[in-house]
Amino acid sequence: MAGTAVPDWKKDKLLCGGCFCYNAYCFAPEGCCTQDNECLCCTGDCTCCDTMPTQFGFCTCCPGCVVLPAAGCCVTPRALAQKSGNQELLAALPGLGKKADQLICGGCCLSGACADTTYCHAPETCCHGNSKCFCEGGDVACPCAPDVPSTCGCLGLTLYPKVSCCKKLGDLDYLTFVATQPKFPPQHQQQQQYQQQQQQ
Repeated sequence: MAGTAVPDWKKDKLLCGGCFCYNAYCFAPEGCCTQDNECLCCTGDCTCCDTMPTQFGFCTCCPGCVVLPAAGCCVTPRALAQKSGNQELLAALPGLGKKADQLICGGCCLSGACADTTYCHAPETCCHGNSKCFCEGGDVACPCAPDVPSTCGCLGLTLYPKVSCCKKLGDLDYLTFVATQPKFPPQHQQQQQYQQQQQQ
């Protein structure tokens, strides 16, 4: 059921509008742009002047042929990490979640600037994702998913499931939140995570 397991990092997002399976939010700027979306048998993530713990940058020279951080063909991140012994990739596997076992189809990575990776896998849903760019963002789930609220409204006015105006998700009593790792953590948290990884 929609909205029964919303990640708690969305509590401070101001609900600007929604159309049942999609929501738009406003919030204080958190880095630049990030996106993590799934559609049928494809999953893609990308960042621009930003990072997120659910992404690892891969470079491919043609579909399915990975050249960085290690060479491999038609492999998953987990298989590539185990084959190459790349410590950075091995440390990143828990953050990748289910993407760790999906085939890497394509990727482009410019360290510190941008990264874009596409994965292939057996279909699990029609579409599901989160995105943000500066002070605005959104989430989508079709069919509805527990981690995405189902609302209807525009310009800050919400009409469904309850009437409200310019409310943060954390102020909406019909949502249930669960503790999770931020998909798009603030920049200072990203720096701390990077420093911890370097020390390990």
